[in-house]
Amino acid sequence: MKKIITSLILLVSLNGYSQPIDYNNFDNKRAEEVLFETFQHFRDTIQYYGTGILISTKLNDIPNYRDKMKLYWSDRVYNLISKPNTEEVIRQNRLHHVDRQSWWDDENNKKPFAEDVYVKHDGEFGIPVYSLNYTENGLYSTQKYKTYQEMAIDMILVWESSDIHKCAQRSNLFDTYEYRVWGDDKITSKSQMACCVRYEKGKFWAFMNFVY
Repeated sequence: MKKIITSLILLVSLNGYSQPIDYNNFDNKRAEEVLFETFQHFRDTIQYYGTGILISTKLNDIPNYRDKMKLYWSDRVYNLISKPNTEEVIRQNRLHHVDRQSWWDDENNKKPFAEDVYVKHDGEFGIPVYSLNYTENGLYSTQKYKTYQEMAIDMILVWESSDIHKCAQRSNLFDTYEYRVWGDDKITSKSQMACCVRYEKGKFWAFMNFVY
């Protein structure tokens, strides 16, 4: 845990993310940028799944698996999932996962996300729309962070303190089956992500959403 904290602090300090938070003019966009970039660095440096299994031993048969674990910011995920989910939770002033099951099961809703993820898919059965995954980590915090850097690091570590959320944010977040069946020459995927951060009702609210 100490190594993760040190690594995250080094990254955000070098990139000027120690900007103080002005609570009278909270910058949602800046908060989201810092959380996204800090989480990307976290993903780049982790060596183990949430279960403690070494990632390299599970993915050693997939070439360039680290590149495939990279996440790409998605305005579609932000505007259709992260932002409305966050706003609904704030409206109710209750931390929960907004029920999107029926919406996500609709192929018309899911297909555009699948086309974003699979920039190339020459497999026999085409883009696997139905097997596309959607996961979410969310939280609220009553802490008064001094900087956006401190905020982002603490949020990631809060999720790390929960086995379920730790496993979610340390998972592959790309479809290993597709690569194992069809190979790099036929499949190119870019897992989509967005995060939304708000300071409302004396609390920080944050959601990270992954589509892969």
